[in-house]
Amino acid sequence: MRFWWLTQESGELLAVEWLPEQRGNYGGGTHPKLWETFMIWVSPLPSARRAAARQALRAEALPALAAWIAAARNAPEGWRAARHSRSWQVGDDGSVTCLDDRCR
Repeated sequence: MRFWWLTQESGELLAVEWLPEQRGNYGGGTHPKLWETFMIWVSPLPSARRAAARQALRAEALPALAAWIAAARNAPEGWRAARHSRSWQVGDDGSVTCLDDRCR
């Protein structure tokens, strides 16, 4: 698992990506140490939005992230062979919106 920062312009507060094994990349692309791992991104927020976002993350986004990772670890080989991602946005009112890779 690796953690990275998102840019504030993306609108996403939290994101996760599954990186599949890519044997045919001939020295380019994802380093083999990262194959079959997760990358998690977190975006910084202005201080005025942090309290609502923190509560939303704890209540909704982090449990959903944990469930997504658990499902990915037990996913069939076909699923594991492709890249997948999911991200969460937190609105000004503290509402959480999940953005699934199947919807993009």
